[in-house]
Order: sequence, then structure tokens, then C-alpha cells
Amino acid sequence: MVRKLVKKMRTKNPDIQYFYDSTTMSENEKIHKMFDKIIIALRILIKNLATIIDNAEDKWILYEIFMQHKHIVHQQVDLLIREKENTENTRIFWIDTIVYCL
Repeated sequence: MVRKLVKKMRTKNPDIQYFYDSTTMSENEKIHKMFDKIIIALRILIKNLATIIDNAEDKWILYEIFMQHKHIVHQQVDLLIREKENTENTRIFWIDTIVYCL
């Protein structure tokens, strides 16, 4: 990629659009980045929930309720990771249909 950029720059009339196209992310990369951000946000939530749940340890009913909710969030993280892996292997058609509807 770098060699192509250098060759383009050495020409008398470099195509400026070529430089911009090489730095843009593909649609799949954007989708994966969104998945990563959501997964990270949920993991931070789980960590914060753990500190709050530790304070409720002496109240066992609240402790169990909070642990169930923490477990549900943890399952959501697992689900998002599987969904992200599925999007790597297949093309997401609903995004194309949304774009065409707009």
C-alpha cells in the first residue's frame, strides 16, 4: 500500500482522490468497530456492577437479584461476540436494504 502511494506521489499529477479512498474504512470495518464499542461498553458495565454488587453482599436477596442481572448482561456480551463472528463470514443484507430505502 505504501509503495503505491509513493508511486502516485512521484507522478506529475497525483490523483488526490486516491489518497482519500485508501484511508476510508469499508462498511464491514465500520460494523465491526461498532460491535467492539458495544462489547467494551457492556464489559465496563459488568465491572461497575461487580463493585456495586459487592456492597450488597450482606443483603442476600438484593445480591442474588443483582447477580442475575449481571449474568444477563454477560450473556449479552457473549451473544454480541457470536454475532460479530457471524458478520465476518456473511454479508449483512439488511444494511443494504436500509440504505436503498433512504
